[in-house]
Amino acid sequence: MIPHLINTYHLDVNAHDSCGGLNELVKWDVTQHGSPLNYAVYYRNVPAAEVLLKYGANIGDACAIAIEKKSAPAVKLLLDAGADPSRGLGIAITQGFLEGAQLCLEYGGDIAIGEARDEYHAGFGGPYTGMSSEMRKLLDVWKDKRLQDVKA
Repeated sequence: MIPHLINTYHLDVNAHDSCGGLNELVKWDVTQHGSPLNYAVYYRNVPAAEVLLKYGANIGDACAIAIEKKSAPAVKLLLDAGADPSRGLGIAITQGFLEGAQLCLEYGGDIAIGEARDEYHAGFGGPYTGMSSEMRKLLDVWKDKRLQDVKA
């Protein structure tokens, strides 16, 4: 369906719904999610996200959305497509999404960036008080692993 819309009606895979109707033929109400890729990820439609990426969709905030929705398959797809694993790691930490954090670490996410985001959010004094003990353990294991890799 998506290739048909792209090839026949020239759907712009990167058009934000607020662009003034560039995707008018489709009539997708994506204003709260932005681009068609964000919409697909928000609704956990990984096959649609895969097709949109194949046709050149920009990743933008899609990885953050995938992490917030706790969709590991979408996070992996977006990391494979070039999403920033360090930004994703910071979001996964504050969302308490261990599997997402693990994926971001596997793709080279910078632990220091993730920890800085955690401290920033915890400092607001709201309901978020910091990462879980499970998340702390995951990051510590990866820190040790990276130190051993540097020494080797």
